[in-house]
Amino acid sequence: MDTLFTNSRLEAEAFIKELAARGKETVFKTFYPHAWVGQENGAEKIAYAQTCLITVDRLVDDSMFRLCPAILQEKCNTQYEVRALFMGDSYVAMRYNDRDKHGWRLDARRAMLQPKGGTRCDLPAGVVRLCTQLLAELGCSFGSFDLLVDRDGQHVFLEINPEGQFLWMEAACQELKVLEPVCKFIQHGRVDIVDFERRAGDITFAQVRPTLVPERSASSARETA
Repeated sequence: MDTLFTNSRLEAEAFIKELAARGKETVFKTFYPHAWVGQENGAEKIAYAQTCLITVDRLVDDSMFRLCPAILQEKCNTQYEVRALFMGDSYVAMRYNDRDKHGWRLDARRAMLQPKGGTRCDLPAGVVRLCTQLLAELGCSFGSFDLLVDRDGQHVFLEINPEGQFLWMEAACQELKVLEPVCKFIQHGRVDIVDFERRAGDITFAQVRPTLVPERSASSARETA
């Protein structure tokens, strides 16, 4: 999948035109997530810079583009997305943001907020081998992989994050076991004891979440607003 990292408008324009000549669309991403806090109807509202489609006529001038480096990428004909959490040779993976289901988003971060929006899945042996190989080459024992699966069933690698968020996976798919294996890994510093199979008596994120993120009362919410 063609990708360009640049802060040059000329390079970005050439990249977009080259993809368009092949009948492909271009996706724009920022290097770092940006957020703006404002007010709407007396309430706080937060706006985020999200992944979006980009065309030449939407590019800002070069003086401004130089201040905002961009990631430009060929848009994949995505069927769904996969988040896979690897610890050593063990992993757990979740399918989410299905293209054919209600709530699909080009920017998968919005789909992450949907409760029960994921299902557990297995990765092909070849994909598992490549993921563990990359972990080893990077000198990592822990990593969150983001993958796309296209309409032909091919897995497309997006990125690996050595500190990627993981608890949202349990919130989106409660059959996954994520919290306890991560805690054991942190406690013992070993990947050979990792166990992703859910068993009776396991501590779940749903059990501890109220103590980590206490719900605010209606009065405190109004005071904060």
